[in-house]
Amino acid sequence: MESELVLHNDGCHCKKVRWKVQASISVIAWKCNCFDCSMRGNVHFVVQRFELLGDSDQFITTYIF
Repeated sequence: MESELVLHNDGCHCKKVRWKVQASISVIAWKCNCFDCSMRGNVHFVVQRFELLGDSDQFITTYIF
């Protein structure tokens, strides 16, 4: 059974990209071990109900390593 969904609001540390997502109050996050994510301490989690806010989409690009 899926736990109750709550609204999470957050975004990039630069504040140009903002988003909201409905997800369980407790999420499973993966710690990436690539150089960039390790250096920045990034963690990732997959959600189905995701929305970029405002003009955030103009600051999103395809990342190529």
